[in-house]
Parts: sequence; structure tokens; C-alpha cells
Amino acid sequence: MNTGDGFRVWETKALRRSGEGEAKRILDRIAKQVQPIMLKHKWKVKLLSEMQIQKMLWARIWELGYI
Repeated sequence: MNTGDGFRVWETKALRRSGEGEAKRILDRIAKQVQPIMLKHKWKVKLLSEMQIQKMLWARIWELGYI
């Protein structure tokens, strides 16, 4: 796939814990799936990384009804 002038996700990074390999593969698949959108809008992402969710944030998301 032609990535144009670098309009893509440059790097993916998973947390260092058990299941790191699977998390990295998922991030790589996500990066590949959004590549056409990024090219269309001329977006560049230097790093797409997994983040550890905090309990307080999770509770707030639940309370607001986003899930």
C-alpha cells in the first residue's frame, strides 16, 4: 500500500507485561486499518501506544454511560 508522504502511524508500542506480543499485533493491525483515513486527511502519528487504564478513569467512563 502506498503511504503517500508518510501519512501513517510510524511506531506502535505495547506495555511490557504478559501478552505484550498480542497487544503489539493488535496495535499493528489498528495502524494498518486506519492508514487510508490518515492518508486522506494527511495525518501523521509518531507513536500509537497501549495505555494502562486507571480505575478512576474507568469508573468515570462507566458513570457517564460511554460503555
